[in-house]
Amino acid sequence: MNELAEIYRREFVSIETLVKVCVYLNCEDDIVNSAKEKQSSFAEHIVSGSTVRNWEKLNASFDGRLTTRANKRKSKKRVLPLEYISNKENILFLQNVLDYIDDHNIDIMSAIYTLGITLLKNAGIYERENVSATLSEYSNIDLDGGLGMLKLPNDEFDILGLIYQSYLQEGKKNITGSYYTPKKIACNMTEKINLSNGELFFDPCCGSGSFLLSVPAKNPYQIYGVDNDEVAVLISKINMLLKFKDISFIPQIYWLDYLAEDSFTQENPIFRRKFDYIATNPPWGGNGQQHRIRILLDIKRIVFMLFCKSV
Repeated sequence: MNELAEIYRREFVSIETLVKVCVYLNCEDDIVNSAKEKQSSFAEHIVSGSTVRNWEKLNASFDGRLTTRANKRKSKKRVLPLEYISNKENILFLQNVLDYIDDHNIDIMSAIYTLGITLLKNAGIYERENVSATLSEYSNIDLDGGLGMLKLPNDEFDILGLIYQSYLQEGKKNITGSYYTPKKIACNMTEKINLSNGELFFDPCCGSGSFLLSVPAKNPYQIYGVDNDEVAVLISKINMLLKFKDISFIPQIYWLDYLAEDSFTQENPIFRRKFDYIATNPPWGGNGQQHRIRILLDIKRIVFMLFCKSV
């Protein structure tokens, strides 16, 4: 084997060559174990911690092949979105919430709705008329008494979105392309947006509202959002009510698939609006059929549709 000969001659070899040698000698498991224990210089300098974690999540061997038939789209594992967490000390709280939801077999919509009401009560706006009007369409959702007694962290950018993203299985997120944008990225993308003259902002794949929360607007009626995930839309509405808690308004966030090929014919006020700014993180790689999802992987096609709808 040429790669072994190179190592024997003490010649410089690439990372790819080392990987091939490990696979050939069937010693990749030892390397992965060493990497996880952080005791191997090879692991510290060649294999990153995130790479090792990805191998574990996907049951992958050192050469990238899956050791089982499992893959991302079939994975039932949950992976905490560490990049979306503002305070890492909240990880234990997050895990406890997920355990409670699982142990009591609570529907995720009920869980998010219950926790959302807690946030609205803590902000002192739950009894307001506009809040009641916003939540009226969710009146048939059951509340959970146990979750309603939880003290939620007040140092997270989007605690409901964080809980929801953590709850979703990796396979489901991969199928639907549901990965939310961290605060830092959303803020960087929206910081230069100017809405001082009544301009309108729109996110056609708003998720839990990362861009909606980041855009520098003083008037909530300048902000619009759409998503094909009903739970995400609920979260976005609650987040907007919390952000503009001193203003009486109904969040202009709608549950529909804006990127669907037939969306031009959908009946909704959103399609009669023209927008000055559009920023979004579309569901890349999603291929589900929920709520008339159509696969639009061609970025030119997506950009063209957004352009046509905004002029």
